[in-house]
Amino acid sequence: WRPLGLSGALAGLVLAVALALTLARGPLKPDYVAVLNTADGRAAAVVNVYADGTVNLIPLEDIAVPQGRIIEVWTLQSREQGPVSIGRLDRARSLRLDLRNLGRPDVNHLFELTLEPPGGSPTGKPTGPILMKGLAARSI
Repeated sequence: WRPLGLSGALAGLVLAVALALTLARGPLKPDYVAVLNTADGRAAAVVNVYADGTVNLIPLEDIAVPQGRIIEVWTLQSREQGPVSIGRLDRARSLRLDLRNLGRPDVNHLFELTLEPPGGSPTGKPTGPILMKGLAARSI
């Protein structure tokens, strides 16, 4: 029983140290941040881009979504590829998105939100009015 008890205590100690180190590092820091502004210049949402290719969209204000419309989230990494839809929302809320299939974001990576018909843009490109947009900058 002694070897079993000692190995259990050692495993508990290793887990405690790993947890303490993880908590000491603090929350995950984004590589890039984009502040999305409305046409009149108000900051309306923040996009955090992380090293693993995930993105958090955080609205800073409510977004009026008319009946029969949705919000579509777009990104533009290159003019050649054009805008790519990365998500759809029925109302303003925080959303975790995945850019891993698009390649690594960089400085001046464009993010924008548009109003589109249910199911998203019929053309695969933004067709509705732009609600807000912003460019990514390196996080410090």
